[in-house]
Amino acid sequence: MLNLYRRLRAHWATSLLLDGALIAVVFLGVSAWQTRNLLPSRSATAAPAIALTALDGRTYTLEQVRGRKVLLYFFAPWCKVCNLSAHALRNLYDPEDGATAIYLVAISYGSVEAVREYAQRHRLDMPILLDDGSAARAYRIGATPTYYVLDEAGNVARKSVGYSTELGMRWRTL
Repeated sequence: MLNLYRRLRAHWATSLLLDGALIAVVFLGVSAWQTRNLLPSRSATAAPAIALTALDGRTYTLEQVRGRKVLLYFFAPWCKVCNLSAHALRNLYDPEDGATAIYLVAISYGSVEAVREYAQRHRLDMPILLDDGSAARAYRIGATPTYYVLDEAGNVARKSVGYSTELGMRWRTL
């Protein structure tokens, strides 16, 4: 077996293929482990209802956006990875897009002012909801950032934990 491995590694193309396969297996394994306690992402899994107040003072619910896809992005203002992915959210948000709604849900924040500063620093214009802990519990949030994509019927379609690029978020919300 070791000789076969050495022969495969001797050629750059097979070596590259082996390395790529190993990276993919590790990535998929880590992703599966990170999302193991989240809500199942099947079309029959209805997303828990939320009714949260946003920075703008309005109350937002999922019922208000029924019929649209929804990206629910759970973050904490102090989270370094959340700070890194904020630009992707900003670029993804299009208030004129009638197909996808984006709700940022602030959890584990020290003050409303900290959330407001986060939003201003990253120039985030989408609704930023202030969680009292109920949404984080309902969606089984154990780490930030965590996001869910809900389909038009309000069911959990996709989920992920950790950093995602703008392209990754766009792909998941298609």
